[in-house]
Amino acid sequence: MSQTRSPRPGIAVLLVAAVAILALVTVGRIPGHGLWVTEVLNAAHAPAFALITLLMIKMQRRIANPSTGVLRDYSVALVAAILLGAVVELMQLATGRDASIGDLARDALGAVAALGVFSLFDPHLDARPGRWIIRIAGALLALAATTAIIVPVAWTSFAYLQRHRAFPTLVDFDSP
Repeated sequence: MSQTRSPRPGIAVLLVAAVAILALVTVGRIPGHGLWVTEVLNAAHAPAFALITLLMIKMQRRIANPSTGVLRDYSVALVAAILLGAVVELMQLATGRDASIGDLARDALGAVAALGVFSLFDPHLDARPGRWIIRIAGALLALAATTAIIVPVAWTSFAYLQRHRAFPTLVDFDSP
């Protein structure tokens, strides 16, 4: 009896997905203006490059010899994501948006978070000695990177909430 395997996306599909994500980060806009729009657009870099990183690992595992190693897969995916982030920042200059080292840092944080979470479920780690140390380190890196990504958005949200609560007040001499 033969088993049927679910179809896996080919390299072309993975490349199209990666290009679509990069295009969205490069030229994507959301309606509105103000600090919250800037923070949301900046924070969007992290999940976009998390997806790019996972797509890079998937593409490598389609192309390369499976025995090349997990560390190599993760390293290449991280470097590729950061280089693509730099390219996106340069392309944003052509679209009238600003290029930012902060955005590149968020790209890297998104990649690190993705690799950390992926290490928890990566079947290629199952046979490695020390896999639990790798998985714990991955979880801690993912937590740290995700926290660094979320804090500015949360801070801005709280500031807007405070402003909304005090809206009718024109001047408040009770607070600095």
